[in-house]
Amino acid sequence: MTSWSLFTRRMIVLLFLVTIVIVFWMVRTVMTALLLSAFFAFLMTPPVNYLQRRLGMPRFLGALLIMLLVLGLFALILIIFIPIIIAQFSAIRFSFTDSLGGSFEWLRAFLDNFNTVFGYDLSPYIRDIQDQLTVARVQELIPAPDEVFGSGRGLLRASTGTLASVATTVGGFLFTLVLVFVFTIYLINDMPVLSRAVGELVPERERPELEDLKHRLKGVWYSFVRGNVLLMLAFGVLVGLSMFALGVPSALVLGIIAGLMDLVPTVGAFFAGSIIILMALLQGSSWLEINNFVFALIVIGVYMFLQWVEGNILQPKIMGGSVNLPGFVAIVGIVVGLAVGGILGAYLAIPIIASAREIFIYFYKKLTQYPAEGAGAVVRTGPINDRTTPEAWLTEQRNWSLAASGGRYLVEPHPVTEAVDSGLLLPETLSLGLDDVELHVANWPGAEPALLCIPGLTANAYAFGGLGFTLSPRHRVTAFDLRGRGRSRGGSGKHGVRQHARDALGVMDRLGLEKPVLVGHSLGALAALALAAEHPERVAALVLIDGGGPVPREIVDLLESAPDEIRREAGSFEEYIQPVKTSGIFEEWNFFIEYFYRMEVEEAPGVTRSRTSPEAVEADVADLRTLDPRPWAEKLRVPTLVLRAGQGMPGSGLQMMTEEEGNRLAEATPFGRLISKPKATHSSILYNRYPELAEDIERFLGEVLPKTDASAAARDSADTN
Repeated sequence: MTSWSLFTRRMIVLLFLVTIVIVFWMVRTVMTALLLSAFFAFLMTPPVNYLQRRLGMPRFLGALLIMLLVLGLFALILIIFIPIIIAQFSAIRFSFTDSLGGSFEWLRAFLDNFNTVFGYDLSPYIRDIQDQLTVARVQELIPAPDEVFGSGRGLLRASTGTLASVATTVGGFLFTLVLVFVFTIYLINDMPVLSRAVGELVPERERPELEDLKHRLKGVWYSFVRGNVLLMLAFGVLVGLSMFALGVPSALVLGIIAGLMDLVPTVGAFFAGSIIILMALLQGSSWLEINNFVFALIVIGVYMFLQWVEGNILQPKIMGGSVNLPGFVAIVGIVVGLAVGGILGAYLAIPIIASAREIFIYFYKKLTQYPAEGAGAVVRTGPINDRTTPEAWLTEQRNWSLAASGGRYLVEPHPVTEAVDSGLLLPETLSLGLDDVELHVANWPGAEPALLCIPGLTANAYAFGGLGFTLSPRHRVTAFDLRGRGRSRGGSGKHGVRQHARDALGVMDRLGLEKPVLVGHSLGALAALALAAEHPERVAALVLIDGGGPVPREIVDLLESAPDEIRREAGSFEEYIQPVKTSGIFEEWNFFIEYFYRMEVEEAPGVTRSRTSPEAVEADVADLRTLDPRPWAEKLRVPTLVLRAGQGMPGSGLQMMTEEEGNRLAEATPFGRLISKPKATHSSILYNRYPELAEDIERFLGEVLPKTDASAAARDSADTN
């Protein structure tokens, strides 16, 4: 294919940009419908994907079903709440003259306190002001209806024009709703095709970075939608309950208004607050015997306090750092959005600006070549910690370990303490670029034979922290974050056990691990089994930690909820980790479990969440549902150690591997062995019993590797003869 000159390429780009502008101009009349359709398609694609994956439902039918369910739910809410709202409105006792007269009465009495100021008699001036504070005086200032409309005929003409305008607006609104309904269904149906088409336009070397950018943009919009819904509900409930407690009439209606207006940041809160304060000023309290003006001041104070609670407590916990913008940027964006796109523009201004921020950062880094790394690069970064220096953090953790365990965990001298003091605990870290993914690698240095460790479904490389610390420096221990987990980036949507096995082989090639010992836990055991079965010449031995057999269907059903746990957010690391500590999945909390979770989460002001992609976990769970690893076990020709947990999973009692399945795996190889840990669970076998596992692995390797080498020497000798 001939290449175009630089001038030709520039002209083509210019023509392309002009074409985009023309297209936008042509579709401007339906732009609102297109934007709303894209927004709804973004929200409804995950449930449609679920229906397609689990039930085999066609995407078009799934999109239609989800849309109808949403419309039905909306109609049900209206049916339930409209009668309640009407009843609340009917309870409003509105009398403009009475409310205004009461306020003037209080104000006249208040002014009596200023008849004399610093010895000066101001009573004549005060009485003049008090004489003007009457309802009759205000009514004199209000023009009569005839003066406003001129005559009955003018009023009729004005009403007719208004009704015609309202009818046109309603008709346009209904037409837009129909377009949104149709566009959304087709967008959801065609989403995979559009995604593939866009992906093919991107050079392959750029796809991992763009995949990471797409992941961050999705995080912005999901955080925005989820956070706004939760904030709307929370703020609406707080306002409704507070106004009810103060005795403001129609507190339910005011709570609904405050919640709905909260969807438009800053501006909506001001509008809702104005309505609430006006209601308090005109209606007063149903039980507080105070003047309306004073009551309105109380309501202002309460509403400002609720705004403070939302902005400083609720919003940081719910929204997180992916959407947060400086206040000045937010208010300018809302005003511009309101001017350009009306209410919809004001509502979407914040996530659009946050998305633009992520895109700007991406292009800035590309233009400035910061950081100077790309696909295929190996970057040695040293120990990673997001909060403080590793040395300071480790010192904190040493003190924490002793206090948290009541003195049971760290008993001086202890290997962890010695390791902290000598600086041997933290691994070296690498950023390793493969074809379509950049894998985060942790490496504990040591001698051969090296161990390559593959973590489980929702784990990361630091799950092997205890094992790496115990075996290093006698053995080199290397582990990596699976694609979609931890600090690994990219992946182009490729997942499943076979893909993780290919990634492990790529890590071996890039790091020069000629013939390591493969160690896998849970899902990682299946990937290690697949790699050892397909490439036995590359594997010295195999260690399967509570995994490697067919995953029981009951456990796969339990794993369906794993993405929900990954999506969980908390206000701080301590809040995030508390449910894990009390879940019973570990025998005893220790330094390496804490270290694993510190490396698992990302922290922003007011929010802590997992780095793992829920979509990646969902794809792997779907793969486990149909995966049969028994053919790999039948092909196995390398020495294999199976380490099995004797206890069921906490809360279910289910076992990942039965005794029979463990024996079958061990007996499938010439040098196979099964070791059961009667008191260990699926998680604690790795995180709590790493010293025992290290001893078992070293003993096993000491027994089988010499035999394997001797056998190879014998075969070579026979071939020579």
